[in-house]
Amino acid sequence: MIKTNETEMWKYLEIILFNKLQTAKCKPEWDVRQHVNGMFLVKAQLAALNADVQEPIFTNMLMRSLPANARGAVLRSSSRSSATQSEHISRRWSC
Repeated sequence: MIKTNETEMWKYLEIILFNKLQTAKCKPEWDVRQHVNGMFLVKAQLAALNADVQEPIFTNMLMRSLPANARGAVLRSSSRSSATQSEHISRRWSC
């Protein structure tokens, strides 16, 4: 798909990055820490484009992306009581 101007190109990049967040899935055998850090990286890239993802939306995407195994379940349940779930996940799994 060819874009004719800068505005269209930036908008297309926003769509690509947002879709990357929406479709992100951490498989059970993957490194959850690396997955979570990657999602925060994409969120930061969107913010740099002035296309911030609101916290509740990002948190929902992040929680849905976690594996269905025991490790993902522990992370989901432990984050429900935190001030903001995505901050809790970031602190718990960041390097």
